[in-house]
Amino acid sequence: MKLRDVQNFCLDSIGRDEGGYFNHPDDPGGMTMRGVTIGRYNAYAAKNGLPRIAANDKDTFIKTVTKELARTIFLEDYWKPMERNVDINNLHPCVQYPIFDLAVNSGTGRPQDLIRRMWGQGSGNVAPLTAAEKKRLKEESDRNPVEWGIRLTQYRINVYLPRLKNWPSFKNGWTNRCNRVIMDIKKLNDLVKKTVENIAQALKPKEQKELEFYIGKYSERDPQMAKFLKEYYDLKYKK
Repeated sequence: MKLRDVQNFCLDSIGRDEGGYFNHPDDPGGMTMRGVTIGRYNAYAAKNGLPRIAANDKDTFIKTVTKELARTIFLEDYWKPMERNVDINNLHPCVQYPIFDLAVNSGTGRPQDLIRRMWGQGSGNVAPLTAAEKKRLKEESDRNPVEWGIRLTQYRINVYLPRLKNWPSFKNGWTNRCNRVIMDIKKLNDLVKKTVENIAQALKPKEQKELEFYIGKYSERDPQMAKFLKEYYDLKYKK
């Protein structure tokens, strides 16, 4: 399963929760369209030579922030920072998705903070993970990506979010969102498995050595797919 396929799954799922116009007095982000705040849009506009939009110009804001623009901003302003912060491209899709959703919903520093809280390292440290921490995250989450992704999301809804001052205003929406993330982690895992099975069947390996050859072939152009094929290989041939 290619990275772009994973990103599209994440963007589709996040778009479901971030769709439409929103402007709640308890939301510090203010005017928001498809999950993009007016401040986030204007920062993106400044970087890309686009006209700014006034904080009270609702009509222009709604027309400007299309679905396609929102997806572009999510990738540039949330996915890319997570490449630096947690090495997201090196993680399993079932770990990438809840981290990305958390970053979009709560900011690109929050995933590092929650990961460190789960490790018992205090709270409030939003700095990028160190090389050692990235290695630990990779090793821990690879053991059971679905379980790890669900555990992060459960920590988010049961421990982190209830401590926020605007929890009373948004607890129902946040709870529903996290529950959907958990369901989508399971769906994504099924999709990953199906993709690997389809590739393995398309290759039609007649024997163990042939599948080993294709694992090596994919390792050069698509390391993540090579990893999934290796998992398939282990299930098929290792006792």
